[in-house]
Amino acid sequence: MTTIKSVDFNKIPKGWFVIGKSSLIKKGNVKTIHYFDQEFVIYRGKNREITILTPHCVHLGAHLGDGVIVNNCLRCPFHGWEYNSQGQVIKIPFTNTIPRRARKKTLPNKEINGFIFVYFTHDNEPPIPFPIVSFLNQPHWKYSHVRESIIDASIYSISENLGDKAHFPVVHDTFVSHAQLDSFITEENNNLKAKLSVSTKKGFCWRAQNIEITLKTLGGISAAISQFHLFSFPSTSVHALIFITPIDSTSLLMTKIVAVENKKNNFLNFLYNFITSRVIWQTIIEDSSIWEKRIVLDHPVLSSDDGPIIPLRKWMAQFYPLKK
Repeated sequence: MTTIKSVDFNKIPKGWFVIGKSSLIKKGNVKTIHYFDQEFVIYRGKNREITILTPHCVHLGAHLGDGVIVNNCLRCPFHGWEYNSQGQVIKIPFTNTIPRRARKKTLPNKEINGFIFVYFTHDNEPPIPFPIVSFLNQPHWKYSHVRESIIDASIYSISENLGDKAHFPVVHDTFVSHAQLDSFITEENNNLKAKLSVSTKKGFCWRAQNIEITLKTLGGISAAISQFHLFSFPSTSVHALIFITPIDSTSLLMTKIVAVENKKNNFLNFLYNFITSRVIWQTIIEDSSIWEKRIVLDHPVLSSDDGPIIPLRKWMAQFYPLKK
């Protein structure tokens, strides 16, 4: 049984992760990428499908990032061995006999709404359910602000914010005066859902008010979506979707999407999107100074008002590898 004591929160968890926009790789191109403290090769075949595999040829170790696309396969630059989208060698130029072990590990991937998702795990178990973000396909939601940034932090430090209500009025004291965690439950496909009530201070572009925020994880701890009513002139709903993808154990790619309820008024759509994006990015900047230097304590000293830190860790433990 997986427990808090048995897992290593300093390692990279399993889950679905965004490695970039679809424009990251064009048809017929090959590129080397670095995520999950490993190197991978990504290519897009003539059929426009993406394949991601480990970087060195099983033959004599040439780097496949220097290979070329032949139809929908990747050809090694050294001896011309050709790998298909399942990582299987299907052609060797100088022989008709293909060794049984001539195959490479590939990462499951999906391309949805202009983003590339990959599934990473430390073992060979099947992927957990793919996260569905329904609002990205609905016309009454308008999203145009997408920002990608490299953050010096572990994915664990960011994920623990979900249950840490006590940090809001301290770290985000420029606009938060009080935060209360109203509920904290596990939903379908073992996603986590939390509801918070936040009291804001009077400030530029917003008035002092109470905001109800719903936070929900998607497909592990790599993605979280929040829905809230941030403004009251006029009232509107806002979605903020954040994907966090480990580059290694101490840095990650953060992809942030802000979507607003379409007011059928381009100026209001722009205004809400612009202001919301700035507020959310400001909170990330404020958190980053903490994330960069904090460590994970096995036995933290907690107060009764910290929020569900331990229940959150118990839920997160299922995604992390066991300690060796």
